[in-house]
Amino acid sequence: MRIVVAEDDPVVTKLLRHRLSREGWEVSTHPDGAKAWADLDARGADLVISDIQMPSMDGLELLERVRASPEREKTPFLLLTALGGEADVARGLDRGADDYLVKPFSPSELLARVRRLLR
Repeated sequence: MRIVVAEDDPVVTKLLRHRLSREGWEVSTHPDGAKAWADLDARGADLVISDIQMPSMDGLELLERVRASPEREKTPFLLLTALGGEADVARGLDRGADDYLVKPFSPSELLARVRRLLR
């Protein structure tokens, strides 16, 4: 299973890479949505995990591109962000996210959500 991560915080990126790789998943990380989209467009993925607030292309725009792509529209998408307000969560889910997790997050909860999305 291949997971593409779009996250601009190097500490969070390192944590995600470590925890997800330890589960046996191939993890590709990118510091913004534009680089993540280029990777997804070229190689696909079984899951996308994306922050919302990033330079170049934010996570909501990345989500919209994935949902608009006939080849990628069914790819599970988890938004992982510090934007935890009710309106933020609703906006992410309304735009097509399969799940939404607010930072700071529990690594165990993240893994449980990833496992569910990859089933």
